[in-house]
Amino acid sequence: MLNKILLLILLLALSACSHQPLEPSYRKVLPAVRQTQLTTLNHWEIEGSFSLRQPPQSVVANYEWLQQGDHYDLHIHSALNLVSIKIIGEPNEVHLWRSARHVVEAQNPEELMQAQLGWQLPLSNLQYWIRGLPAPGLYKARYDAYGHLLTLKQAGWTIHYSKYLPHGHYDLPTMLKLTDDQWAAKISIKRWELE
Repeated sequence: MLNKILLLILLLALSACSHQPLEPSYRKVLPAVRQTQLTTLNHWEIEGSFSLRQPPQSVVANYEWLQQGDHYDLHIHSALNLVSIKIIGEPNEVHLWRSARHVVEAQNPEELMQAQLGWQLPLSNLQYWIRGLPAPGLYKARYDAYGHLLTLKQAGWTIHYSKYLPHGHYDLPTMLKLTDDQWAAKISIKRWELE
């Protein structure tokens, strides 16, 4: 009888262990080395969802983002197509499409989004932040033991990184929380595809 009880306890313990999520295996890298690696990542495609809140306004949408060097193509859409826009840009030239016939042009995406949508994402810097990399310019940062950004303060925004996953030679974020003095945003990255 005692053997059966011990066997049952052992089986329960093994069962509990088998359901524990495995932590990704990260390489310990100095933050400066990790940043240098991430700057070489210039061509990628991601998709996910985001929420943006400035009371009383709130936006929840999905996105697909293709980055090829300085050129980006971002499609933002929500349920029932309440929001459906496409932003195509490169330095000093951005186009926003609400439909095939309604195209607006500007020099930067933030002003264009604010003027056309009443809200904005900091796209000029987000193309760096989304990789776990500070944008050019002044910043304050805190890193974990593996050289990943945990908190970044830059251009009036505070960015918190909560999770990274390995992709080839890179560890890339899957969740960011951004706040400034007006907005709070949460960006989830469900898929990274690297070229």
